[in-house]
Amino acid sequence: AHGLARNAMAVYDRAAGAVALEKRASVYQLYIAKAAEYFGVTKTRDIYEAAIGALPSSEAPSFCLRYANLERKLGEIDRARAIYMH
Repeated sequence: AHGLARNAMAVYDRAAGAVALEKRASVYQLYIAKAAEYFGVTKTRDIYEAAIGALPSSEAPSFCLRYANLERKLGEIDRARAIYMH
């Protein structure tokens, strides 16, 4: 089952880079949700960072806020602060 989850993550990763810009945010949302479900929320950090870098400036801030809120909930105040400054 773990191999299937890893394969699914690879598919989401490729899809996020391949879809049209206007659909990219929704693919990243699904990717983050599935990564959290399969591997736990700490495994979503790399995906959030990739999303923030790959999304248009109109959509990146909402991902920054979600990412910072996640870090705050995990007690990672310094990480959250750094994301807010991004």
